[in-house]
Amino acid sequence: MMRRTAAAVLGLTGALSFAGALSVGGTSAQWSDPAVVAATASVGTFPTVTVDGCAVRYQANDQIVPGTTCSVTLTKVSSWTATQGYVTWKVHASEGTNSEYISFSVTAPVGQFPVSLDWTHVASTVTGGTLTTTCHDYPTFTGRLQANYGATPEINITFTPGPACA
Repeated sequence: MMRRTAAAVLGLTGALSFAGALSVGGTSAQWSDPAVVAATASVGTFPTVTVDGCAVRYQANDQIVPGTTCSVTLTKVSSWTATQGYVTWKVHASEGTNSEYISFSVTAPVGQFPVSLDWTHVASTVTGGTLTTTCHDYPTFTGRLQANYGATPEINITFTPGPACA
C-alpha cells in the first residue's frame, strides 16, 4: 500500500510540474522608462523651505556689498481670518552692519492661506522696513529692512483688508 501511495504521489507531482512548465512563460515590459516620483509631505508643521532671495547692500549707494551672501527661509505662515495674517522668513546673511541693509524678494505660499483670500484687496506692511512692491505683484513682496538689523533678522509681512488694487 505504501508503494502504491508513493508512486501515485510521485506521478501526480511529475504531472503537475510538467503542466506548470507548459503554462508559465516569461514576461517582459513593453517599455522600460524609469519612473521618478517626488513629493513633499507635512503634518502638523510647516516645512522650512528656501524661497526667492535677498542681498546685503550699502546704505549709502544701494550697491550689493561684494563678497557677501544672503538667503531667506520661510519659517511661519499664519492667517487669523480669510483676510488677515502674516508670513515670516528668516534671513541668513554673511553680515549686516549699521551702514548696510538687507533687500529682499519673497513670495508667500498661497496654498497655506484660505482659498477665499483675495490678494487684490490686501494691504501689507513689513516690520522694520519698507515694501517697494505694489498690490499687483502680491503675493510676491519686495522691499528692504532697516540698516543695522544684523545678519539674521526676520522679514515679517503682515496683511490686512485693504482697498481694491488700482
